[in-house]
Amino acid sequence: MHLRARLVAFAILLVVGSALAVPGAAQGTDPSGSSSAGWCIGCTVEHDLRGRDLHGLRVVGNDFADVDLSRANLRATNFVGVNLFRTRFDDADLSDAQFVGVAFRGTSFAGARLDGVRLTGVRLDADSVKGVDLAKLLRHCTGCDLHRLPLAGADVRNVQLVGSNLAHADLRKADLREADLVGASMTSTDVRGAALTGASLIGADLRHANLDGVSFAGAKLCERQPTWNRHPVACADIRDASTNGTVFAGALICDEHAATCTPMTDAEFRRNAADSATHRNEDDATAR
Repeated sequence: MHLRARLVAFAILLVVGSALAVPGAAQGTDPSGSSSAGWCIGCTVEHDLRGRDLHGLRVVGNDFADVDLSRANLRATNFVGVNLFRTRFDDADLSDAQFVGVAFRGTSFAGARLDGVRLTGVRLDADSVKGVDLAKLLRHCTGCDLHRLPLAGADVRNVQLVGSNLAHADLRKADLREADLVGASMTSTDVRGAALTGASLIGADLRHANLDGVSFAGAKLCERQPTWNRHPVACADIRDASTNGTVFAGALICDEHAATCTPMTDAEFRRNAADSATHRNEDDATAR
C-alpha cells in the first residue's frame, strides 16, 4: 500500500494525542455556561445548548446524543470519542472544529458554518449529509468511514479523503476533481460518470468497482516509489473492476510527493497496475 495510506493510523493517533495532551483538564464540569473554553470530560450535559458560546471547548468521551447545539458558537471546538447521534448543529459556527473518532448518525448540520472543519476516523451516515455542503464537511477527512454513502452528483472537489472507506458508495457523476483519495477503499463503488481530473487515487482499492466509461485522463493513478522501496511502482488497484469503455490513457504516474507527473498510455497503466497488484499480493502473503 502507498506510504501515505500506511501513515493514516499513525496520523489519527497523533491527532488524538494532541487533543488530549493538555495538562490540568477539568472533569465532570458542565459546559452549559457562556464563553466556556476549556475541557468537558464526563460532563453532565444539558440537552438544550442552543446559542451557547462553547468555542474552544475540548469534549472527550461524552454523550451528546439528542443534544441541540443549534446556533451555538463552536469555533475551534474538539470532539473526541463523543456520541453525536441525532445531535443538532443547525446554523452553528463550527469553523476550525475537529471531530476525532466520533460517529454521526442522524446528526444535522443544516446551515452550519463548516469552514476549516477537520474529521479524523469518523463515521458518517446518509442522514447526516443531507443538505450539507459536502465540499466543506469532507474537506479534511482522514481515515473516515463513508461506506455506502449516496454521493451521486455531489460536488466534492478538492476534498481530502486519504485512507477513507468509500466501499459501496454511490459516486455516479460526482465531481471529484483534485480530490485526494490516496489509499482510499473504494471496493464495489459506483464511479460511473464521475469527474476525476487532477484527483489522486494512488494506492486506492478499486477492486470490483464499476468504472464503466470513466475517464482517468489527468488523474494520478501511479507513483514511483523511493529507491529504498523494493517495489518500484504503486498504483490504484483495479483487479476485478468493471472497465467497459474506461479510459486510462492520459492517467498520470508521479514521482514521490507528486513533484513531477507524466501521462501514461492505456497499456503502460495496465502494466504498472498489474505489477503493483503482484507486489501487493506478495506483501499480503508475507504478512500472513
